[in-house]
Amino acid sequence: MMGFPNIIGLAVMLFFLGLIPVAGTLISMIPLCVIAFTIGGMTKVIQVIFVMLVINAIEAYILNPKIMAHKVRLPVCFVFIILLISQHYLGVWGLLIGMPVFIFLMAMLGVHYDMEPKKRIG
Repeated sequence: MMGFPNIIGLAVMLFFLGLIPVAGTLISMIPLCVIAFTIGGMTKVIQVIFVMLVINAIEAYILNPKIMAHKVRLPVCFVFIILLISQHYLGVWGLLIGMPVFIFLMAMLGVHYDMEPKKRIG
């Protein structure tokens, strides 16, 4: 779509670097920006940065909370609030351990929740 050569190789590189939590995105931006600069100058670099920002925002604010909510069977808004609060107080570590700590506390306090409402018969 943007005219990059060796799109398969770039996709594999981005996939493996994407597995690194925070630094992977930043590391993958270096070769992408260099290739974009050789293809189309600064305008192509700005386009690449914009596309990467949009993709990362969609992943961080829509996909990750939905996947996490599905796995722990909590509403998405709870997961999003838990991640925001844990990140505020513990930083990156809060994003990693916020949900497990919350689920552990819920189990210790004996709080039972059911994401799906009971079906009424009749």
